[in-house]
Amino acid sequence: MTLTVSVWDSDRGQDDPLGSATFELQLENGVRTMTLPLEHVPGGRESTVTFTSRVELPLRPSPEPEAEAVTEAVTAGPVTRKEIRMMSPEEQQRYAAAVKKMMENTSGPESSEFFRLAGYHGWPGNGAERNYSYCEHRQETFPGWHRAYLIAFEQSLRDADRALGNDGHIGLPYWDVLARPELNGQVVPSIVKEHFGNGTAVPRALLDESLPPGGAAHQRKRLWDEGYAIADDADLKRTIESQRLPEKIGDALWIRQHYRAASTYGTSSRDSVETPHDLIHVLSGFPMKRTWRTTQIPNANLKAIPPPVLKGGGPSFAPSNDFEDEDHEVDDTPTFPPGSTVTYAVEEAPGYLNRGMLLNEVAQCFAAWAGPTASGLEFERLPAERADDAQLVIGWADHSKVNQKKFDGPGGHLAEANASSIVFDSAERWLLHGVGWEKLARSEEPKGAPPSFYLAPVLLHEIGHTLGLTHSHTPTEVMAPHYAADKVSLAPGDKSRARLAYSVPEPDESNLTPPPEPALPA
Repeated sequence: MTLTVSVWDSDRGQDDPLGSATFELQLENGVRTMTLPLEHVPGGRESTVTFTSRVELPLRPSPEPEAEAVTEAVTAGPVTRKEIRMMSPEEQQRYAAAVKKMMENTSGPESSEFFRLAGYHGWPGNGAERNYSYCEHRQETFPGWHRAYLIAFEQSLRDADRALGNDGHIGLPYWDVLARPELNGQVVPSIVKEHFGNGTAVPRALLDESLPPGGAAHQRKRLWDEGYAIADDADLKRTIESQRLPEKIGDALWIRQHYRAASTYGTSSRDSVETPHDLIHVLSGFPMKRTWRTTQIPNANLKAIPPPVLKGGGPSFAPSNDFEDEDHEVDDTPTFPPGSTVTYAVEEAPGYLNRGMLLNEVAQCFAAWAGPTASGLEFERLPAERADDAQLVIGWADHSKVNQKKFDGPGGHLAEANASSIVFDSAERWLLHGVGWEKLARSEEPKGAPPSFYLAPVLLHEIGHTLGLTHSHTPTEVMAPHYAADKVSLAPGDKSRARLAYSVPEPDESNLTPPPEPALPA
């Protein structure tokens, strides 16, 4: 074995090659240090390179027979996962046999490999005394966790296949029921019906009969008494089509915030990949259908879910409960001591926003409200880790679950503010003026997709609220209650109200050089 090392300089100018050297590696235990001259590069200096290698070889058993070596080479390679309804009858039977082999106990009740893996996902018998469940449902980690889970299941499936005398070169099939509800005349795979279909008994050895009755034992007894209960093809296909499940997969792919596309947790979105996943669980039949609860969800209760709609009047800013009631006017009231310096911190923002550019735009927005032309205040940013020390904290959250006409999904209210915080709706897609999302935001949205919003106009508006200003009736002012992408500088009326609230004298325009407005293109 050989190792070739190329050496380059690293300086402020262009990196230059210094040459290369090739070392021979000896596969013997120990440490070797070798110094070789670099191959001379025209114009370069003659140099050497020193390489130290440390080799620790484990003790190896005698070579396996040639036949075993061939089997190992075959099983070590990748396998192809196939649509189960497209597999040959031989492939389907091989898969079913491997699953049943996984269900065999190795050392008493509930010791099978199948039970171990099912327990990770939430076996119906798991109680406080046997809590095997680690399943990530209703969490942003839902897709990633299940990818790892399927890999673990596939590895055990291959082990079971080898235990049956095969080479283990078998992949975990998939059921593409959403994209193709019916394939080869099948909705539910025929191999599943054959081995795990209606009335087929669940192996009693799979479950522990010694557990006390009640709760978990009830579900065990139901499994033993009823066996598997797979959904009817016609009913399943009809419900999939009526629920527009294939369209929901497409909807999930258009959602730009990962947490909303990945799961139903912390959001009112029903377009995540978890939504059709859950519906297929419900529709597939017992025990896939709510095995851990006695309550069933009849198909008749499943209703079509309407898509999100924009609120009348377009996107707007939520009134702050601390400052304003929409039913009547409230005078502007200062929230900070006149002439003081207000500290603020910017907490973790959506990952798609460039942090440096974000902080720059935030600073420009605060600068617009600072100084003698506006509030007379000064603003100082603290690091995010010192947010507890800041007088004003800027962050993101999805409050859809506690909707009080504040955060109500894409295109609704965009943010809320009070004397100590500004919170943006994380259900929206936020844009920075310097990032160049204009084309994507304006012309490349899919039909029916939620719009995107620039952060600067919203932040300017919300800073005004934190200073104690209420909504304006003048549409061209930043404090007007509706969003406009080109409102990236304060109007004279915004500044005048801020000066009045904080008792800042009218500036002498002849002697005063006003601070620059935020450098944000309209």
